[in-house]
Amino acid sequence: MYKVIDVADLLGVSKVTIYKKIKMLKPDILDEIIEDDGITYLTDTAVLMIKNSIKRKTANRRQSEKLMELIELRLEVENLNKNIETLSENIEEVQNEKYQELIVSYKYLKEIVISKKQSLEKLRNSLSQIKKTNLQIDEQVKIFATLLQTIK
Repeated sequence: MYKVIDVADLLGVSKVTIYKKIKMLKPDILDEIIEDDGITYLTDTAVLMIKNSIKRKTANRRQSEKLMELIELRLEVENLNKNIETLSENIEEVQNEKYQELIVSYKYLKEIVISKKQSLEKLRNSLSQIKKTNLQIDEQVKIFATLLQTIK
């Protein structure tokens, strides 16, 4: 945060010029200004907005350019941090969604396995019944064959 007088010195203009630029840049600049105990403070963004709207005097040009580069870099870092934060939140959301999908898939597959086991058990029981029935039929065929031989 910078006082109006500091920004004026850095940009090589008067305080009045800074206040005129603030008035000219309303309402876009309002969120970038903080009033505290009668002192007006400007954020990095406000300084850049004012810088871009005025022509600097050559006396403080080098110092002003260095400060502006620093402010621009600081804003860029802030934007990158916001982007990182947003991406981290997005990654977390996707991870949560995928986790929930995996849980649903696991439960579904578990139900399928249970169903398959039940089907397999039914098939085993049916096979066992078929074997018993075959044995009974074999017994009946033997009895019938014996009866046929005795009848002949």
